[in-house]
Amino acid sequence: MAVSQLGHVHEVGQYWLWAQRFEGEAGRPLLLERRAGGIVPYNRAGDFLHVVPAGTSHHIAHLFGYWLMTDADCVWLQVERASEITCMLVIGGRSGAHREHRLAWCCPHCGAALAERGISLVEPTLAAFRAAELDAVRAFNATDRTCAGCGQIHPLAYGMEPAHDRAEERAARERW
Repeated sequence: MAVSQLGHVHEVGQYWLWAQRFEGEAGRPLLLERRAGGIVPYNRAGDFLHVVPAGTSHHIAHLFGYWLMTDADCVWLQVERASEITCMLVIGGRSGAHREHRLAWCCPHCGAALAERGISLVEPTLAAFRAAELDAVRAFNATDRTCAGCGQIHPLAYGMEPAHDRAEERAARERW
């Protein structure tokens, strides 16, 4: 998936919205959830809607390079037509949402926790989240990302906004 294909997150009232149209099967983003029984992939053909409950750790490949937990429900919507897929992520929808977020990084090989960072926002705006998120991502990238359990090196992380990527973060976004 080319970074130039990625949409941007927008703030609309109490919602944060991301939407993008992709060409063909290869462009379909992969939604993952961490559940008690392991990682659950949501990579279905056709139309579907899935709610990620508040507090559930999730990752969307190529959209953000970490596992996200937020105090608001997230809704994943996918509409598939002929040769294109439109995907949308909606976060929020209630008063007081967007105040508490956790970003986590886990070993892609064995699943061990590598790092976690909480973000508490007094002003729950998308701009405030983006600034704190980018700080957290860059702080993680500056650490030794080697898993103590298996020795695997975690790839560099990246934030939700592709326009803020450094060259090495852009390359990481292309990979995962």
